[in-house]
Amino acid sequence: DGVVAEVLLGRLAAGEQERPCCRVRLAGPADDVATAARRLAGALPARAATTALAAEALALAGAGLPEPSAQVEMDEDAAEPTAGEAFARLFATLAATLVRLAPDVGPQDEEPVHQMRVAVRRLRSALRIFHRAAGGAALAEADTRLGALARLLAPARAWDVFLGTTGQALVAALPDSPEVARLLAAAEHRRRRIYAALQAHLAGPDFRLLGVDLAVLAVQRPWEKDEA
Repeated sequence: DGVVAEVLLGRLAAGEQERPCCRVRLAGPADDVATAARRLAGALPARAATTALAAEALALAGAGLPEPSAQVEMDEDAAEPTAGEAFARLFATLAATLVRLAPDVGPQDEEPVHQMRVAVRRLRSALRIFHRAAGGAALAEADTRLGALARLLAPARAWDVFLGTTGQALVAALPDSPEVARLLAAAEHRRRRIYAALQAHLAGPDFRLLGVDLAVLAVQRPWEKDEA
């Protein structure tokens, strides 16, 4: 349907460091590109890219990836952006943060889940703050889907907090208690089951489609069409 797909398949190398890399670039009419991206994300383990290949190569070389910022940076020489443009920049940054963190979610590190929850809260807050300048059915649907994601992230974070605070306090107060040991073992078992379910969701088509749809919203800015 007028969309051209370019597949880049190879390896990124930096010194002795090397890893496989695959990108699909889509070109064509905006609506058709968005449809093609959704089809790919629904059928294949493909997610929206959040960094350029050059940035990934620098990270492989040890420079690290720059942390995305939720601040909306403005060029002093550029014309002052509209509220809709400022929202689009903020929305794109936070959406990219969600997609970037998802592969790192797991019981070995609680920080990705925490940061994903922060990004979701900020996205939904932005939707409410900018609703007069950037609203409409598409963003309302995005808010509903982000709310569903927040509910999936919450139990993992709750168990992380319980084991890291209340659990540690119990151990300190009753270091030799077998009951406390059993309680914490059961809590950790439950935590790992919740993380396993969360990881499966984040690796599945629903989350991949959410990432693509958020990227499409940030680029196409449907609220501007609604105004027109």
